Amino acid sequence: MAQLVHTDCKTRLLTTDGIAVFRHSDFLTKQFCQQFWVPFLQNGEIKPADQPDLLPLWVRVVTWFPLRWILLLITLTGLLGLVQLTAVTIGHGLPIPSWTNSCDGLPGETAWIYAGQFDKINNKFTIEPVFVRVGGNLAPGGVKTGEWIRLSTNRRTMILDYDTSGIKRAMDSPFLLNGKITYTCKTLPPGENLYVADVKIDGPSPSENHMWLRVRLTLPGS
Repeated sequence: MAQLVHTDCKTRLLTTDGIAVFRHSDFLTKQFCQQFWVPFLQNGEIKPADQPDLLPLWVRVVTWFPLRWILLLITLTGLLGLVQLTAVTIGHGLPIPSWTNSCDGLPGETAWIYAGQFDKINNKFTIEPVFVRVGGNLAPGGVKTGEWIRLSTNRRTMILDYDTSGIKRAMDSPFLLNGKITYTCKTLPPGENLYVADVKIDGPSPSENHMWLRVRLTLPGS
């Protein structure tokens, strides 16, 4: 409620807080007007207000801690968990969660994997190889078509223009200029045995090349 007070030719507005335990529109009843508004309008008398009800304990606990901080804490916890999962999965060669492998095959019978940066002069990778050759202590840089390899880390398969053409260009080299390197829905876990159907090495200089392998899960024709 408000009251105008005149002192020394100045006017100031006094405010008085009050609580009424009413529902919507109860302020418009005849009884309320006679009890509170009529005395105030006649002589400025302000009737005592009702005592406020105590909120339930759970409401007081929730409102004591700002909601925005709760939401921020939940969001940060989720992001931290996702970052940790990704770091552990990629950094330590753990299997990729199943929701990243929703397609059958590679997809299809064949697809490409990036094997890494390669030095053709010394016939070796410039970083740690992502696979080992099956069948003995063989240098990864000498991998050939027709061999089997075993992945030592996660590899996502690639097919040119996969996002627009599906598996139609699965046989085409990643070095072709008339297509876009597009990773597929399939991520191969470490330990996966793959048949090497093709090997492509190219790059700006002999010491700076890149190796791609076209792989299969089974022998051709099987």
